[in-house]
Amino acid sequence: MRIFTAVDISGPVKETILNIQNELKNQLPCVKWVEKDNLHITLKFIGDIEDNGLEGIKTAISGIAGNFSSFSIHLTDIGLFPNVKFPKIISAKIEKGNDHLKEISGALNTGLAPLGVEAEKRDFAAHLTVARIKDPQKNKDMLDLVTQKKLNINCSTKINAIMLIQSKITPTGPIYTLLENFNLCK
Repeated sequence: MRIFTAVDISGPVKETILNIQNELKNQLPCVKWVEKDNLHITLKFIGDIEDNGLEGIKTAISGIAGNFSSFSIHLTDIGLFPNVKFPKIISAKIEKGNDHLKEISGALNTGLAPLGVEAEKRDFAAHLTVARIKDPQKNKDMLDLVTQKKLNINCSTKINAIMLIQSKITPTGPIYTLLENFNLCK
């Protein structure tokens, strides 16, 4: 079973992103747009686990969630991630609440390591994936459109829980199944 942790975003934010996707769809055939129901902010990719390891992971995440309070995030610019030179995705930048997300991600990294979950070596960079770029070098001219348009979603949403999600990879895209919500309840 392939799993990861994430936080959800509100319906109005998803609608705003969907409107931007619709605006850009015809101009950017070189990307795979993230479906509305799959929009989220990943905190920690856990990877493939055996079914018998799931309960220990749930217990650890529950304990971690209990150490944090709800908070708000503010999303702003739509841009290329991780950078303009070598983009892999089109994403929404998180302006406010980034420190909280980074703190939770770090706690998940530390708290899941004793269970054999490999710690992330790169610094956490919070973002919300709007689209995945199929061939960035081949489609550079089209992708320049994203930076030229200066798209801004200017939306806020409350973060109340850490989600544990199962991901099944299919030829048409990932299928996400929510396994459990862990409320932030400090």
